[in-house]
Amino acid sequence: MKSKYQMSVPLVCKSCQSEDIYLSEDKRFARCNQCQKEYPGGYDELVRANKLRIDAEMKKMQAKVVKDAEKKVDDMLKKAFGGGKNFRF
Repeated sequence: MKSKYQMSVPLVCKSCQSEDIYLSEDKRFARCNQCQKEYPGGYDELVRANKLRIDAEMKKMQAKVVKDAEKKVDDMLKKAFGGGKNFRF
């Protein structure tokens, strides 16, 4: 199992779904470069607008972590008890 899992979810404009977004240096203001929609709440507002996308990606990542953990435990059990004739996996 991997020791670290990383993911990144590109934030998109809630009006036109473009990923081309200008974000100020202090992240307090954002604007879509396609449709010019402004986000006065900046990065935080974009994150709230993309919550469903972020949650969906998080569920995918959680499923992958669980699958990898199950495989690791299964492999460890096979290694520990693989030589015994009374155990089957």
